[in-house]
Amino acid sequence: MRVAVFTNSLSREGGGLFHSVRSLAKTIARSGHTVSVFAPAGAHLNADRAAWGELRAVDYPAWLAFRAKSTLLQYPPDVIHLNGIWLPHSRTVRAFSQSRGIPRIISPRGMLDEWALQHARLKKKIAGLLYENRNLRGAACLHALCESEYQAIRAFGLQQPVAVIPNGVEVPSPVAERQALPWPFPQAWRGRPILLFLSRIHPKKGLLPLLHAWRRAAEAGAPWRLAIVGPDENDHSKDVLALIEQHAFHSNVVWLGPKYGKDRDACYHHASAFILPSYSEGFPMAALEALSFGLPAILTPACHLPEALEAGAALSTEPTENSIAETLKKLFALENAQLIEMGQRGEHLVSTTFTWESVARRMIAVYTWLIAPQAAPMPVDIRLD
Repeated sequence: MRVAVFTNSLSREGGGLFHSVRSLAKTIARSGHTVSVFAPAGAHLNADRAAWGELRAVDYPAWLAFRAKSTLLQYPPDVIHLNGIWLPHSRTVRAFSQSRGIPRIISPRGMLDEWALQHARLKKKIAGLLYENRNLRGAACLHALCESEYQAIRAFGLQQPVAVIPNGVEVPSPVAERQALPWPFPQAWRGRPILLFLSRIHPKKGLLPLLHAWRRAAEAGAPWRLAIVGPDENDHSKDVLALIEQHAFHSNVVWLGPKYGKDRDACYHHASAFILPSYSEGFPMAALEALSFGLPAILTPACHLPEALEAGAALSTEPTENSIAETLKKLFALENAQLIEMGQRGEHLVSTTFTWESVARRMIAVYTWLIAPQAAPMPVDIRLD
């Protein structure tokens, strides 16, 4: 099977998609299929190209997406998988797949959630009228990462079959092998419990209500420290740093900027717990990664991980100051043994439900069905209601 995968970036600017799309594509390729990946070039492309391994990775300037067509013609795919929407290459992908009769599956990746639709609403309305609405309505199948995204797809008025398949995660190396990972936090924090926020610095991630809630925790004398890790987006770090300055958090809150590879792993390994108080998400890779490292987590319903709550691996909060403050109070009251037990539940959940091997098998079954619907049975992950 030949698969053409389109995504938002071939480098770290792609955020969670850089990790999730790459991992799924590489796992599918290891199953014996030919995978080509297409995306706009990013500022860190030279440094990050090697991360795609032996996959054919095709880059182009964002607004010259039509250049991807020549490679598609040279290596015609059996199926096209488009990750993310509101991107210039949507028009090229739709036109090519329609003219060649190639089935197209689209993963909105949380971009049809209500909060996401309201953010930059005018731009999205224009993009919808110009090209994206036709792209979505013409897809052979849509892909939802969870039940709530499935509902968002239906609420948008799309009636095609929907495959409900979550993201996966790479299971980290054993704890003994991770001991050599360097300490990534301030030296003065050694011996202190550390709450890790690891994601993009973006308004939808809920950092501002978290910092307001953190002020109340600090005033109560909590020994915990808050490490904020992630790249800035749309200059939101100015608001974050201003709030840190306003509340005089200099000794117990730090923004460390983005971390990648082993440095990212070190943050998970040395942290004591994880928080992602988002207003809107697709299916956050960082939350899955934190669970895989055995970190108890605080997550909002927008993180779409009810399995973590049901397993007792996470605490739930709303993205508001009061709710986060109450949930922090609950977390800080837990004994170390309770934190370890929560972390173990998260590790077990990830290893049994969210490995890339299991996710890839399910996605390959969907591709096979789209290519030959009369010859292949409809996968169990397909929803028609």
